[in-house]
Amino acid sequence: MNKTGKKLLIASFLILLLTFGIVFALRLKEEAGKDEPADVPVYVIDDETGTEEKYDREALKKVWDENHAISSDYIGQILFPSGLLDLPFVQGPTNETYLRKDWKSGEYTEEGSVFLDYLNDLDDRNLILYGHFVYSNLDPERTHMFTPLEKLLKQENYDANKTVLLLLEDEIREYEVAMVYYCELEADESGEYVYTRDDMQYYWVDDGERFFDYENRTINANYFREYIDAARENAQYDTGVSFDFSDRFLTLQTCVENHDELREIVLCKEVSRIPYTN
Repeated sequence: MNKTGKKLLIASFLILLLTFGIVFALRLKEEAGKDEPADVPVYVIDDETGTEEKYDREALKKVWDENHAISSDYIGQILFPSGLLDLPFVQGPTNETYLRKDWKSGEYTEEGSVFLDYLNDLDDRNLILYGHFVYSNLDPERTHMFTPLEKLLKQENYDANKTVLLLLEDEIREYEVAMVYYCELEADESGEYVYTRDDMQYYWVDDGERFFDYENRTINANYFREYIDAARENAQYDTGVSFDFSDRFLTLQTCVENHDELREIVLCKEVSRIPYTN
């Protein structure tokens, strides 16, 4: 795909993102429990040594195996050991594929599915996951999809929820929440909200010298610092996490209730990779 084609696809998807915060018209109760957090053991005692291992790797690998058997589009599981989120994520040929589609049944659903950006490879420096936000009148328990991420907007909830796991085919990737911030959109000539600030672009991947945003800029240390500085200026609080150009990230995006002009961004820094088997 040429650069112009990528620009058009990205621009069209940004417009689609504006639907993330809509008040759902379908009955949520019929869909409740579709992807309820699983009772997954996170910590386990090693029978041979009697010591506590950090994660029950066998149980977590089983989660991946069972879900991948349902759909080949299943890429992995995003799991907060705190229980904040425990959701499968998929990847389609476009970002529209799972915007309003259930990953298990393939049927239409307002909640859609959590999905990895279609341009991402798992080796990219920044993996981007999108998930819908459900308004409080339809989700009073604040448990559906990426809605629980709103808790991270308050510093008092940070320590209990700062660890994030991605369960992938061959390994567990462990992340630490590094920044939580709002990205503000601006209305274009047509009245649609779009991303305009270059220094707040978080739609980036690293593939050698390739960088994509509206200008198809190349990732370099100077741009990376501009991005981190701009995000930090908008951060809800200081987590104390440091940043380096060599770091790898996970970016979570969802909407903000009653604010079409905002997106909540949770930027997570990779801290370790744990194979399922030694």
